[in-house]
Amino acid sequence: MKTAILPLVALTLSVSACSYKSPTDDLNKSLAKTQRDIDALFYGGGQPGKIKVYGVIVNEESGKMLLDERIQISQSGGMGDRGLGRAEVGQKQLPSLSPELQKQSPELVSAFRDLIADNYINLGCENLAEEDTEGLKEKTLLQGGTSIVIGAKKVFICGTFNKSYFLTNIVAEKLILKEANITMTGLAGNLDVLAKSLELQGENSITTLGTQSSFSMEAHSISLSVEKELAGQGILKLISIGGNTIEEKKK
Repeated sequence: MKTAILPLVALTLSVSACSYKSPTDDLNKSLAKTQRDIDALFYGGGQPGKIKVYGVIVNEESGKMLLDERIQISQSGGMGDRGLGRAEVGQKQLPSLSPELQKQSPELVSAFRDLIADNYINLGCENLAEEDTEGLKEKTLLQGGTSIVIGAKKVFICGTFNKSYFLTNIVAEKLILKEANITMTGLAGNLDVLAKSLELQGENSITTLGTQSSFSMEAHSISLSVEKELAGQGILKLISIGGNTIEEKKK
C-alpha cells in the first residue's frame, strides 16, 4: 500500500502544477486591457460623420425606415496607429432616416426663397440644353473663408467637386447630379443638401473624409433632404470615412 501512495502523490503534484495560476496573471491581463483602451483613445482612427436623410427618399414600412434603392449609405472609421486597425463606427454616428423634413424657422425659409430666385448654378456640366436654363440667369457661388453656399433655382453638378470648407450648403428647387463626385475633407463640419426635387443621372457620390492627423479626426456630417421628388435612374452614394491616425514621431 505504501508504494502505491507515491505515484498518486506525484500525479497530484503534477496536476496542481499544471493548474497553478500566478496571482499576477489577472493583474497583467487587466493592465494589458487598460493599455489597449488608452491606445484606442489616443491612437484610434477617427469616426465617420453622421448621415441624416429626410423626405420622399425615405419610406416607413411596418415601423422600419427604408431608403429609396437609388440612395446608398456607407460609413467606416479611420485607421488607427499602433496596430489598432479600423475604428468601429460608434452608435451615435449611425444613420438617421425620416420621411419627415426637418422644421425650419420662418427666417430660414425666407432666406432660402431669396437664395433660389430665378437663377441657376452650373458646376462642371457641359452643353446644357436651352430649355434647362430657360428664363434663368447664371449665378456665381457664395464663398467665405470656411463656408460655401451653392444655392439657386436649379443647380447642375457634373464631374469632380473637391473642397475643404467647414460648412457647405447646397440649396435648390431642382438639383441635378450627373456623374458627380462631391468630396469634402476636414474636421467635423457639415455638408447639408436641401432640394425640392433631386434628379440622378449615372453614378454619383457625396463623400466626407476626416483629415489624417496625429489624433482622432471625425469626418463632416451629411444631411440630405428631398421634399417632393426623386427623379432619374442614377444612384447616389452617401459616404463618410473617419480620418486616419498617425502617431507623431518624436525628433
